[in-house]
Amino acid sequence: MICIAKQSGMTLIGAIFIMVVLSAIGVYVVSLNAMQHSGTSMTLQANRALYAAESGMEWAAWYIRRGPNQNSCPANGTSFSIENFTVTIENCVETTVTEGTNNYKLFDLKISALTTGRTFGDSDYSSRTLLSRIEGP
Repeated sequence: MICIAKQSGMTLIGAIFIMVVLSAIGVYVVSLNAMQHSGTSMTLQANRALYAAESGMEWAAWYIRRGPNQNSCPANGTSFSIENFTVTIENCVETTVTEGTNNYKLFDLKISALTTGRTFGDSDYSSRTLLSRIEGP
């Protein structure tokens, strides 16, 4: 006669517990990886917006110093595209300064760069605004 020991099923419970714990760790690692990827992507997009705004500022400086209407502001609202950003001259204020016998102009500029076709709240939306003062030629 063969005697079979009574099994209680504790091994099955232990195996299920270990599988649940490992699955939870796996889900955590995948979500952490996705968040890191998203954070890196947003940082890259923010840097690209900053560079686009800086390019707009350099264009405005060129316009003021050497453009077709030297020593004058570009029109407010002037915009152009750089890759997937819209760069806009939001505001340009011209001020004449007199120091002794010298007269010169200062230009206060506000330039913004926004992701084209996106609105605030979209996952790939980014914007940067720069303020600067430029001395005329």
